[in-house]
Amino acid sequence: MLTFEPIQLNRRGEYLEYYRQCLEKASDYSFVNIWSWAGKYQYEWAWADDLVWLRYRYGPLYLYGAPIGAWQRDDWQKLLAENLEPHFIMTRVPETLSRIIETQMPDIVGKNQREHWEYLYNINDLIELKGSDYAAKRKLANTFERRYAYEFRPLWIQDFPAVVRTFMKGWIEQQGQRRDINTEDFILENQAINRLFESWKDLPEIVSGSIWINNGLAAFTIGEIVDPQTVIIHFEKASLDFIGIYQAINRRMLMSLPENITCVNREQDLGLPGLRKAKTEYRPVDFIRKQKLMYQINTQE
Repeated sequence: MLTFEPIQLNRRGEYLEYYRQCLEKASDYSFVNIWSWAGKYQYEWAWADDLVWLRYRYGPLYLYGAPIGAWQRDDWQKLLAENLEPHFIMTRVPETLSRIIETQMPDIVGKNQREHWEYLYNINDLIELKGSDYAAKRKLANTFERRYAYEFRPLWIQDFPAVVRTFMKGWIEQQGQRRDINTEDFILENQAINRLFESWKDLPEIVSGSIWINNGLAAFTIGEIVDPQTVIIHFEKASLDFIGIYQAINRRMLMSLPENITCVNREQDLGLPGLRKAKTEYRPVDFIRKQKLMYQINTQE
């Protein structure tokens, strides 16, 4: 059986070597993601059989994530039998890997996890906002540009208190006033952002952007470059006091990236109708589709 231990920052480089071998680079398994959310989900990893195995807490249970490394191998049934419990649940498994495993293990049960599909966009579509499909977004972005004098720049280390202690506190209060929601998830998200800030200098793959109006922080975004063509947007927050600011921070962030970045991964919608509508309106060109895999290993001969 596997021996799990907490995620360690000093093994980031090793982990990235395995992550780069994955045929689909889901945001769930990027190092920035598992490191930032390690507090909430209690992520742990184990290193065996040329793979990094991940598990996380879901209430009283441990659930497994997709193994990280080279997926194109023909011994998945043996690996899973030797390393996992006789019955296991593996969640958020990218479709490419789930198909490989299901081909080798016909008895495994796969369930579509639409709420965890990740939305992929063409970067030029989101920058240019051309055509009728983007008319509403373009109008909001242009309204922001005309109405507000602002500064756009990356986040700096000295900005962190303004983000975590001031802006996010106000943003969480603002969200609670506008919707009948439990703000506890936002508080945990704030903790994840703070964890990134504490390790900022050790995570060179991070890219960021911020908008300042009247010397105050009005919006920020944090992303991660995971391969030469792709950026994942992990966090994006904006004050609702400024019309079109979400469109503006998204657009300006993408404009600031290197020219070789052509694909934007804006993560999943978590099954929330409003979030699904917002992500769909930006016209994704593809998805990273995911499955939940469930299996009962037969231990009796």
